[in-house]
Amino acid sequence: MKSRSHQMILLHWSLIRGSLVIIDNNVPAHPIVRIRFPVKRQYVHKVTSIVGTFNGIALLALYDDSLHCQLVLYNPLTRASKILVVMDPPSNDHKVPYVFGFGYGETTHDLKIVRRNTEFDVFDVKTSSWSTPQQYMIQWDFYFKDVVGVFVNGFLYWATSKSFSSILALNVKEMVFSQIKLPD
Repeated sequence: MKSRSHQMILLHWSLIRGSLVIIDNNVPAHPIVRIRFPVKRQYVHKVTSIVGTFNGIALLALYDDSLHCQLVLYNPLTRASKILVVMDPPSNDHKVPYVFGFGYGETTHDLKIVRRNTEFDVFDVKTSSWSTPQQYMIQWDFYFKDVVGVFVNGFLYWATSKSFSSILALNVKEMVFSQIKLPD
């Protein structure tokens, strides 16, 4: 990816079930390319999302009709993929998909996936394991406006609401949460 002179943009095109769209400036004649999902068709569902990207690799959350979820690392340039984990349906009352975040901790090789269902869990890509240490747990109860957090400068951010709108921030290196209240 570092040898490419231009960036690619990866989009989930929900109108065309079972495909992703790449906008690739390296192909000036046909910059928009439709590609298929890298997994079996049963895991292509309307709540499929691109959780995040890092160094040209995308993390996809792919749901089947019963809301089982596959987390897949995907390289849209080579079309190579790796299924990291298959998860049972969320155990919340509303059958809302998991809330996710994708970022890195101490170094760029320390990739982490954060998942929230009834509590927060962290998946370490290097060890392929989930953990829920005490410092990851928070006391606040939020309604998440989006199911995907945004990773910027070492923090994952989610827009939330309950009695007021706020932003929930997670310092991925320290695994410490903070809350930013938005102005009225």
